[in-house]
Amino acid sequence: MIGFSLAHKYPEIIFLGLGGYAGMLVWLVAAGVSALRRRSLPKGVQLAYLVVTVVAVLVAFVPYQIWASLGGVTVGQ
Repeated sequence: MIGFSLAHKYPEIIFLGLGGYAGMLVWLVAAGVSALRRRSLPKGVQLAYLVVTVVAVLVAFVPYQIWASLGGVTVGQ
């Protein structure tokens, strides 16, 4: 309910978050295309950016049941 309340009281936070996520996806695609065109992987800080971005994108696809089980909550199927 906290997220629901915040989303309805401050919708700009939700829109900024969604915009940031979309920007992250665009950057990830652009970085992937650039790496494929150069035929080399990024090095150093750019590789760290790429890894963190991929992890952040994949976290959004983890099902709720897995997050709930980490907290010891059983979710009905």
